[in-house]
Order: sequence, then C-alpha cells, then structure tokens
Amino acid sequence: MSSLHNALDYGPEIGRSLGRFTGLGPLEEGTIRLGETLTPVVDAFALPELSFLRNETLCAYSRFQAAVVAELCGVALVNPATSGLLVIVEGISSITAAGDIHQVYMHLDSDIIGTLDSSSLGSRRDRRGTGAPTVSRAVVRYGTDAAVSTGSILEQRRDNAAATAGMLTFQAPPIVLNPGVAVAVWNAATNTQVYVNFKWRERLARPGENP
Repeated sequence: MSSLHNALDYGPEIGRSLGRFTGLGPLEEGTIRLGETLTPVVDAFALPELSFLRNETLCAYSRFQAAVVAELCGVALVNPATSGLLVIVEGISSITAAGDIHQVYMHLDSDIIGTLDSSSLGSRRDRRGTGAPTVSRAVVRYGTDAAVSTGSILEQRRDNAAATAGMLTFQAPPIVLNPGVAVAVWNAATNTQVYVNFKWRERLARPGENP
C-alpha cells in the first residue's frame, strides 16, 4: 500500500508520465499527491509531447493510388491481427476530383490484405526513442479492385466544386482499430486516382482493452 496521505491512484503509464512531466520523480506504486488544499489540473492527453511518456507513438502517412480502368482505388490503415496494438485514428482526409465521392469503410484486415496488394509503413511524428525509430507498426495498404471489399461504411463525402479538385476532411474520426481491423478510403468512381492522408497514434493494448 502507498504511504502517501489521500493518495490518488493512476494507471502505470499515466502515473509515470505525470511524474516525469511535473518533475516529481518516480511515483510510489502509481500514486501521486500534488497538494492538500489546491486542486491542480494536469491534462496528460492535451499536450502531444506527453504521448512519448505514455508509451504512445504519433504517426501519419500520405498515399497516392493511381487510377486503373474499371477498378476502384482504395487506401487503408491496417492494425495487423498479431500486433497487440490499439490504433487510434485521429484524422482522415483525401484529395478528390470535382464531383467525386469518397467513402470511409471499416474492414477486417484479412479483407484488405486480400484486396489491396501494396503496402508501406507510416511515418512517426515523434522521433524520440531507442535508435530514433522512424516508422509505425500499423500498416498502410493501397491498390485497386473491381468493388469495395466486405466491410461497413462509416461516411461518404463529395467535392461539389465545379471544375477543380478539392480536399475532403472526414468527420468519422476518432476511430479505434483493435488488432485485425482496418479503416479504408475508397473512391466510389472507377478509373479515378486518389490521395489519402491518415493521422493516428498507436500503443500496446492494456489488459481488458482487447477482449
């Protein structure tokens, strides 16, 4: 048991990040007390630089998929089935030709792997860490297919500009991907290229978070 009077209990990642950020040092069994009469407010999630102290990785990636005759273009962010991660998608946007409809779907990773043949790793937005790692653990897959693979649609948006390409910013995020799940952007028109941007963070799932 902690020897701190009126101790406040935190999860280990949150407790460690607060201790390091405030300069209070290691916390006793994940507990901390900042004051008896004041109520200090420290938002461990408001500052992106604290993600490193919570063992979270900030990532992003932009991918272009060229048009193919009679096929739909798709770009997906995949949390592999064996990753042990939670991937929290914070933002999705795409560049569309005038009048194009882009759709956001959730899929099983097996559906995407069997459909979108090419893959890349995302880029880290924070290069701190052992060996200065530069890539994500989640995978971006891209390619074309005659139809959208099995999945559930979350959102679709259309650029209504008369003659110019535009940027679509989707409202579905935040989206949580447990292992074996993917989110994808598809162009609803065949033979039309697509640019897709993903912004996310990833971390190891804690006990009970991935039943």
